Amino acid sequence: MLSNLLLVCGSAVLTWALHSLGHPFLRRLGTLGVFVTSFLAGWLLGGSLWLGTIFAATWLFLPWIEILFYVRKLRLPIRPPIKHCPPPNSSSFPDLSDLSEQIEQEKYEHIFDAGWQIEDMRNFYRIFYNPAHRNHATICFIERATATFYYTAITTLTVEPRRKFLTWNYPFSYGMLVPKTWKIQRIPFCEFNQMLHYHKQFLEINGIAPEKIEPQKTEELLELLKSFAEEQVRFNIQKGILRQESDGYVRYSLRGMFFLWWEFLWDLFRLS
Repeated sequence: MLSNLLLVCGSAVLTWALHSLGHPFLRRLGTLGVFVTSFLAGWLLGGSLWLGTIFAATWLFLPWIEILFYVRKLRLPIRPPIKHCPPPNSSSFPDLSDLSEQIEQEKYEHIFDAGWQIEDMRNFYRIFYNPAHRNHATICFIERATATFYYTAITTLTVEPRRKFLTWNYPFSYGMLVPKTWKIQRIPFCEFNQMLHYHKQFLEINGIAPEKIEPQKTEELLELLKSFAEEQVRFNIQKGILRQESDGYVRYSLRGMFFLWWEFLWDLFRLS
């Protein structure tokens, strides 16, 4: 029994060591080690192959706790009530000032702060505009009772056909499908000046010449933000990820809940 305990402990230590290394391949081996360690604990300490299998599989099904008890009950408006609002306090979002400074150093002008809240979820947006690039930058802060995170994004619109080109550092797989007229480039863990460089390359690769870029009117950016949100919600209703209720709100459908679970599994592999 002692030898089995030492083997499980050794597997746990090896898993921790692999996760602490910087190479993506070794970190993914560390993720695999979590499943191996859980299996060994059930098999060697619990005395059953079936128990080991259940212990290992539990990690894959943990997201269903949040999906069933939080996401399933979540109701969202088709057109989020985004309006001007003050920023969150520094204790809630201490990085806001530094992020804003990074963006303003690239000649972007702070236009407004806005947000919306429903139940225990709050979305905050700080919008900047650069007339030379004819695009806007966004700092988005997502605050929930159980977790908070933020990301930055750069958005360029084109004319004839009108398309949206978005470069961002959103930290997870996205919880909805995006419309076909949107093209998204994800650049994780980067400063804003790097993101701006990659965004310019993104436009060049897609053949977007400067004359194809649509200037954005700063006084219309708030309505633009609302229209983007509504467009995405309606697209996901069409695809069956969301279902519309009689009062104008939407919920995740059963298909949508399985979609979220798949996104979690992808993140488990990608972020490990």
